[in-house]
Amino acid sequence: DIKGTPVSLFLCPADQPVLLHAQKDTAYGGLLNLTAGGNGLLIALSAAHQALQNFYRDLLHLYTHNKAMYEQDTCMEGFEWVNADDSSRSIYSFIRHSKGAKKNLLFVCNFTPIERPEYRVGVPRGKQYRLVLNSDELQYGGSGKARPAVYKAKKQECDGRPYSFGYDLPPYGVAVFEF
Repeated sequence: DIKGTPVSLFLCPADQPVLLHAQKDTAYGGLLNLTAGGNGLLIALSAAHQALQNFYRDLLHLYTHNKAMYEQDTCMEGFEWVNADDSSRSIYSFIRHSKGAKKNLLFVCNFTPIERPEYRVGVPRGKQYRLVLNSDELQYGGSGKARPAVYKAKKQECDGRPYSFGYDLPPYGVAVFEF
């Protein structure tokens, strides 16, 4: 039974028909193995593959719809480290600035398999930070844990900044906040 499995369209010349044999392989996380024409060509489509495609799609959308990602690419004002020194936990955070400081983006990246509950990140202002991309969403292959859409910064020093907020940073997670 391969219902609900993502299907890709394979284009080939009209004079060279391809016979496909489909088999669900539960030993490797439900991969769909397609063997074409008996020549040993094996193509694996999986939920993990689709999740990665979903993440890249939304990351590209973030890039094309947020001026902070490209507007000041060639000048120093477009990028600011929040914390580039948390090497012991392999967590890095930075800000991408747009011109006029409107709709800036804060990135928090965890490069370890360890979850960091209530990870505090320093922010420049005591305002609201809206979560616009969360790699831990189910559609990206994450846990799907429910998270607030908006985080309010408190007057609590962190990363050399007067304000901060806590975020449950998932293993190998990336969170992007707009402010």
